[in-house]
Amino acid sequence: MLCCLLALFLLLTFIVLTRLFSWPSAGWTDELVELFFAWLIFSGVASLWRERGHFAVTLLADTVRSARVRKVLDDVAELACLVFLLVFTYQSWTFIVGASEASPVFSISKAYWYSSTLIAGAIMIAYSLARLWNSFLGDSGNTQPGSKEPIRHEA
Repeated sequence: MLCCLLALFLLLTFIVLTRLFSWPSAGWTDELVELFFAWLIFSGVASLWRERGHFAVTLLADTVRSARVRKVLDDVAELACLVFLLVFTYQSWTFIVGASEASPVFSISKAYWYSSTLIAGAIMIAYSLARLWNSFLGDSGNTQPGSKEPIRHEA
């Protein structure tokens, strides 16, 4: 993720300099910006998934007093997310397999761009399965990695 961010920073700096000093434009930079941006976004999404950093609507869970019912609600929400991720990852796979478009400058298959969704989906599925496994084994699965403190997202 950091490599993509650094590459984007360098590419955008180069683009700004070419326009500032009226150097000939480099059309190849657009393709690389798209590629690195796609990988940055989806690796960031997977990283947030690992940390449970995505926003969540907790209205129902916050009104329930029973820890057992809250755990069931968390598990149901995780299962719903897992179903979505399975469909998302499957559709990413079918999209990549059917990708016939090539980038205009480098003539590289656009599947390299789209594969960021497949890999991020697979990573998020693994994290969701691990959370569900831990939940069914008795661990709440609602702790920050390396901590015993529960995750609380206050608005």
